[in-house]
Amino acid sequence: MLKQTILSTALTSLIIAANLAPANADESPTNSTSLIPTLVTNVPTQANAGSLFPTVNQSTNRIYAPNILSGSVSVIDGKTNTLITNIPIDSSKGASGAYATGPSGIAINEEENILYVLTNNGTLSIVDGWTNKVKSSFVVDTVNNGPEGFSTPAIVFSQKTGKLYVSNTDIQIDVIDPRRQMVIARLADDTAYTLAIDQEKNLIYVNNLWDAQIAVIDGYTDQFTPTLITVGNPAVPTDCYKNFPVNPDACTSEGSHPDGIALDQEGHRLYVELNDGTAVVDTKHNTLLTTLPAVGGFAAAVDTETHAVYTIDSFGNLAVIDGNTDTVLANDIAVANGFNGDPSTWNLSQGIAVNSQTGRVYVADWATTAYGLGGPNQLVVLKVHHRVND
Repeated sequence: MLKQTILSTALTSLIIAANLAPANADESPTNSTSLIPTLVTNVPTQANAGSLFPTVNQSTNRIYAPNILSGSVSVIDGKTNTLITNIPIDSSKGASGAYATGPSGIAINEEENILYVLTNNGTLSIVDGWTNKVKSSFVVDTVNNGPEGFSTPAIVFSQKTGKLYVSNTDIQIDVIDPRRQMVIARLADDTAYTLAIDQEKNLIYVNNLWDAQIAVIDGYTDQFTPTLITVGNPAVPTDCYKNFPVNPDACTSEGSHPDGIALDQEGHRLYVELNDGTAVVDTKHNTLLTTLPAVGGFAAAVDTETHAVYTIDSFGNLAVIDGNTDTVLANDIAVANGFNGDPSTWNLSQGIAVNSQTGRVYVADWATTAYGLGGPNQLVVLKVHHRVND
């Protein structure tokens, strides 16, 4: 869900001229300016959908945007930048209450072209990526008492074991066998939030939101390792978040409030979005390297081809980090359509993804009357100019 901290973030966007420049086919892949994306187009998803957290299947070049309010998943063709269809997702089962809504996160088994769609009330739907049809669905968890519910991109798929890991925010991690359609383990973690997975090592990184720490799960044993990486300042006083949602003002400070995380597996870097920047973690030694003053606070994605990192805040401001040097290349690039300082047209950016094979960056724009905002729900398509013949 959208957090108070994000909504109160100061609006200081500047449109960088490079964001509007035409493509240059002669740019070298080593030229840092070629990592700054330019706008290609906006692809409408579904009216009043609440589009968020896009996920890319790089094998098929399809992009999927879960629509938490309309109960569907938008399927976009990455070659033509057009909407193929909206897949209805059943969210009538599972948990009930204020946070029990539609699709909020997707994990993909690219080898079999299967989508695992998590709803915010704890239902998991298995979707055939070839036919765009739901094959089956089942309830993962009916306990959903946390202030954030399941509404994060908090689902990852292990290529090594075929298991899924789901963060039931502020409660636990559910380990799921999708073939048997059952939860096989539950790991208590009352500050668990977003997830990332190292497919080679089969390690799952867990962002502990209120503690400002990254925990690590061994995907073979399904147990937490001793590793705890501090990436910022925790909320105070201790355990104040446990009073949510009864007393939302219980925390005198939410601390660094780490949100989205993104892993560069080959570069051995984990990028953690804080409310005041981006923390860079060395996953070889499990240490915090630095905190960069890039746009932070919400989501990040890595281009594994160039090791560039793209971060986004809720108000459509994008930053570019060179992961080879851990330096900020650009900041405050306004990518939300209709932003321009007009409150009636704010589009809240709710997630980012990269297709490293095509050099495309995708930003999901949420614009809904539920927050008094106008404008379309859409997927913003950006082009990264790092290929000579692109």
